Amino acid sequence: MPEPAQRARVLFFGEAATLSHVARPAVLAASLPAAEYEVRLACHPRFGHLFSAFPFSWTPLDSAASEAVLANARQGRSLFDLATLDRYVQEDLRLIREFSPDVVAGDLRMSLSVSCRLSGVPYINIINAQWSPYCGCAVEFPENPLRDFLPGPAADLLMDLARPLGSALYCFPLNAVRMRYGLPPVSHDIKEQMCDGDYVVHPDVPELVPARALPPRHRYLGPVLWSPQGAPPPWWDAVPRDKPVVYINLGSSGQEGLLATVLRALADLPVFVIAASAARCRIANPPKNAFLADYLPGEQAVRRAQLFVSNGGTMSGQQSLCAGVPVLGLVTHADQLAFAKAVRAAGAGEVLSAARAEAPAIAQTVRSMLSRVSYAQAARRLSAALSRYDAPSRFLALIREIRPGEKRYEARAACNMARA
Repeated sequence: MPEPAQRARVLFFGEAATLSHVARPAVLAASLPAAEYEVRLACHPRFGHLFSAFPFSWTPLDSAASEAVLANARQGRSLFDLATLDRYVQEDLRLIREFSPDVVAGDLRMSLSVSCRLSGVPYINIINAQWSPYCGCAVEFPENPLRDFLPGPAADLLMDLARPLGSALYCFPLNAVRMRYGLPPVSHDIKEQMCDGDYVVHPDVPELVPARALPPRHRYLGPVLWSPQGAPPPWWDAVPRDKPVVYINLGSSGQEGLLATVLRALADLPVFVIAASAARCRIANPPKNAFLADYLPGEQAVRRAQLFVSNGGTMSGQQSLCAGVPVLGLVTHADQLAFAKAVRAAGAGEVLSAARAEAPAIAQTVRSMLSRVSYAQAARRLSAALSRYDAPSRFLALIREIRPGEKRYEARAACNMARA
């Protein structure tokens, strides 16, 4: 009798800067057929427990503190310094040697630009389309620090003039690590560096974040959605239905204290509020129209809401748009700003800077969005576009196209050479 075919191995890395960068690899990992693939997820234990019931093994991964990475993102600095990336490369190589994967997929694990090349393993980079060099979105930051010292137009002009230097400084740590391991630098362009990979997949749709003539190895997957499982809070069925419902979830990267500001802004509006993330920001005396929980089942929450207030993140925003619900993004860094501006351009949302958004401005924006039917109409149009994409099927098609079985022994030999 012929021996059963050996399953190909796929190793996923989720960098724990925010939950979405772990959730997306986990969802894609869980979608691969167990009969064909042996799968492992590497992620930090602070998020690993959320995926303990998924049908794959997971292993602990060193990840920098979320607060430090997000602070760098807000200020336009490199997400990871040279020492962190060098440490990551060593851990990546160790995990690759232990699991001997045929393919590696990573979300925000920038060190894989080095470790996969040293190991000879094909690398799939999971990254939002707004970072693609083939996408027309400019890399912008919600806050220009020069505005604290100069008038707005002068501060913006100086920031534009300094952009090439800032891009080179942003790219320096990864390029320095690549050169340390004998690899050429990627680029001094932020987008080129963020999208480095043998294959690049975007958990987005071109109808929302379009790109020009993507190369064959760059693909749109469509939305990769996930929300924590669990029973709704005790008050779930007690929320009245005679007023619009506003759902608030500022995510794992929402600014500390921002939830209190948003609740204060909505306290006197004719709405009911259901809010998650209370675990990160305890509210001593919530408004009478607010219902709070540490966590909420996101898919159910957006379906009963007329408006979603978020941090502008892609995963939660797509979840809302899939339900045909418009989005107000209170953004803190470039990735959120780019997605929120794309939603606004499509007519399905608005965007405010989280650092400067005060309660009156938030209240006025929410009031305007609820009173104009055009936002909901645009969100429903995007819902139809998003529904045409099956991200797991598209990812599986790519994995099969790579033919990972042909790479296994080459990868093992390269790993042994790197270790020696």
